[in-house]
Amino acid sequence: MRLRARGAVDVEVDAREEAGGGADAVDARARATRPQSTHALRGTIAPATIADTNVAGYGPCMVRSTLVILFVLFALPTHAAPPEVPAHAVVELVEVTDFQCPFCKRAQVVVGQLVARYGDKLSLRLVHQPLSFHARAEEAARVAEAAALQGQRLPMAALLFSGALDHDTYLRYALELGLDLTRFDRDLRSAAVAATVAHDQATAIALGATGTPTFFVNGQLIRGAQPIEAFVELIAPELALAGDRSGPAWIAQRTRTINPRLYQLVYAAPE
Repeated sequence: MRLRARGAVDVEVDAREEAGGGADAVDARARATRPQSTHALRGTIAPATIADTNVAGYGPCMVRSTLVILFVLFALPTHAAPPEVPAHAVVELVEVTDFQCPFCKRAQVVVGQLVARYGDKLSLRLVHQPLSFHARAEEAARVAEAAALQGQRLPMAALLFSGALDHDTYLRYALELGLDLTRFDRDLRSAAVAATVAHDQATAIALGATGTPTFFVNGQLIRGAQPIEAFVELIAPELALAGDRSGPAWIAQRTRTINPRLYQLVYAAPE
């Protein structure tokens, strides 16, 4: 479902319209895409009730149901190739995204502006949330993760947002990035990469990020394709607070303080 919510914030939400809703009262139920790898979903299932809460915070789209989420604090495997936080980074922008979502694609303009503005003080981290009604989104997420195993997650992500999503194009992108094509194709089809995407989806659901794009700035939530000012408003105080502190330990500390659940799901070392 594509929504344009109040405040001109664009988002796509994995939801269905309920009968009798109308344009200003759309009842929806968020649902998780079933992961491709069954071994990825180890651990406990925990119910979470969200009543009269906007789906991912976007305008009139409302949840009035009990969601069963895959609670993955400790049980799921860690990211297949965790992104390295630059030593000079003070803020990490976590982006929950879907490569087939037009609003995610639009948001890349702002992300690029933020990178240009803050340089190595800003670190980027992707969390995949391919929505179930986007037929090519899950494969595209696997393409990014296959590229990540050769150190090219973010460059591949930029290419995926820029053009077509089909296998021939993925191979062309891999060539442009200088990837080993045999390894890339093998990794793209592997259970390990599928499990990484399933892990990200479960993480997104546990965070309540059922709509894309969703962002976290050192754990602080930004919903939808917002203008750059919404990000600067959160980033500027983080830079002022940090002083001469930076790097992965500082970012993890700030995230733990601001958003303990995000910290546990994304930053905490597995026990």
